[in-house]
Amino acid sequence: MRKVAALHISYLMSVALSATNCSVPPQMTSSDQQAKANSNSAQADNANGAREGVGIPVVQDLTSQISGHQLRLNWSTVPEASSYEINWGIKFQSPLEHLDVSQSPGLTLTDLVDGPYRFDVYAITPKGRSKSTSIEVTLDQAVSTAPTETPPPASTPPLTFTLSSSAFLNNQPFPALYVAKGGGGNQSPPLQWTNAPSGTGSFAIQMIDLDFQTPPFIHWLITNIPAPSTKIPAAIPAGNNLAQPLEAKGANQPKAYAGPNPPALHRYEITIYAIKQGETLNLGTNSQTNKTELETKSLARSVLTGTSQ
Repeated sequence: MRKVAALHISYLMSVALSATNCSVPPQMTSSDQQAKANSNSAQADNANGAREGVGIPVVQDLTSQISGHQLRLNWSTVPEASSYEINWGIKFQSPLEHLDVSQSPGLTLTDLVDGPYRFDVYAITPKGRSKSTSIEVTLDQAVSTAPTETPPPASTPPLTFTLSSSAFLNNQPFPALYVAKGGGGNQSPPLQWTNAPSGTGSFAIQMIDLDFQTPPFIHWLITNIPAPSTKIPAAIPAGNNLAQPLEAKGANQPKAYAGPNPPALHRYEITIYAIKQGETLNLGTNSQTNKTELETKSLARSVLTGTSQ
């Protein structure tokens, strides 16, 4: 019996010694834990800063237009942006919906309830995503929610006739003959249009660079093209009150054609406006002001876009 007790005591001492020799991680003090948390937070902030916002232009001039339960968002082009991201939804609710807008700046949403809504718009560039530009919008609660066909705002004429070119297709590159870069021909392209509305007094054309500065740079502005015309040939000469070609006889050019000469891939938007009979245009060097003037005094418009790099 004594022998068994001795063995039992020896076993307990062995277990106690093993427990004493075990490697136990040291306990972190509260100050150590706070320092580690601050370090992790700083690392996360640095990673986020490298990924989002730093040195990237944000979206500017974010505005909204409301017509019944249809909402239109507009913003100025960010030159470096290849696309835009929008997070949106009813304020104070989550998660927000996510949309990618890869075309020209702007977004139209229909069949909305009264809100209020929050929209966060980001520019996506080769450097990453910009910080957000936000807007909050509340729709008119007095408007019936019954589905209706909402006409375009009065200031924006409809796209009811078609502009095209025999030199290039929509959203395709300008041929070298019509660009200034690299010894190109720097000639204005041939254009033709169909289905111009009744009551058109003349046509006007503005060509802008969508990817350079705000407001966009004007590459061509020609007005007073006779209403019976349905086309103009290539290489329109500079000057006003043109004698030739016959299709543009009497036309004026506040800005003679200047072909694309971009440092990288740019988009060039050519818009033709069917100007109302009896209207006189007051145009200048600001493309956005010109656009407002042209839209206000036109019956319809049509757009053709070319690229160059």
